[in-house]
Amino acid sequence: NHVYLHNGENFKAVEVEIKSKTKDVYTVSSSHLIAGAEITIKGVNFLRVIDMDLNSGEEEEEHHD
Repeated sequence: NHVYLHNGENFKAVEVEIKSKTKDVYTVSSSHLIAGAEITIKGVNFLRVIDMDLNSGEEEEEHHD
């Protein structure tokens, strides 16, 4: 489970532990979060796609026989 932390100019995925949840509220815990930290609650799917694209790893190498 991740949330996206806003660090001024960018967003960074940080791992969280879900402590409790209701229909509308999640309570999470993480050593990466401090009181008052800004996290995103809208557009998370968009951020996840961008994060996956930017951190997808190395491209597959072509092999010629």
